[in-house]
Amino acid sequence: MGDGPLPSSTVVTGIELETALRREADRGNPAAAEPLALWLAFRGRAGEALAIVESRSEPTAQRLAGLIRWRALEEPARAVPHLEAGPLDDPVAVGELDELYAQLGWTERRVKLLERAPDHRRIVERRADLALALNRPEETLRLLRSRPWPREHQRYVRTRLWQAAQVALAAKEQAVAEVPEALHEDSLAEFGAYWSDVPAVR
Repeated sequence: MGDGPLPSSTVVTGIELETALRREADRGNPAAAEPLALWLAFRGRAGEALAIVESRSEPTAQRLAGLIRWRALEEPARAVPHLEAGPLDDPVAVGELDELYAQLGWTERRVKLLERAPDHRRIVERRADLALALNRPEETLRLLRSRPWPREHQRYVRTRLWQAAQVALAAKEQAVAEVPEALHEDSLAEFGAYWSDVPAVR
């Protein structure tokens, strides 16, 4: 590869970029660190990736270090300080930290985190999930009804929250309701095909 600029996208591409990214990192280009770490992490080289970003002070680098520890190295507790140092003005980063807290069973930290989180649809989903953890399914349903949702394909977060809240309400002997169309998650199966209500031909 030549000496052109680094790709502007943070998406890991199929182009062989390691040599160019390492060259830029060796030259002291700070913009090369995170793309290089992503490149290595997505190729099963999590330890190498972590070494590049773990000690960096940028919130985005800390978020990446936390995700590597949590998802790639399966060290959720050690991921916490990194994700807590991440860009918590970003609702996606807040959602990731809340998901980690939920995995660890740290409900009080979830409450404090989501109280001060920015207003965003992903945060509303996490608040609905927290309400379930606090045994407040009615609040989960209220939150799911509280805003318009974009149409999203093959993503079932809101549908599963609604269904879990209905199970909790049934256990309390309260009325239940079908998943509303307003949640805007379609009825694709996990593998991508549409479910069919037509009986199978025998």
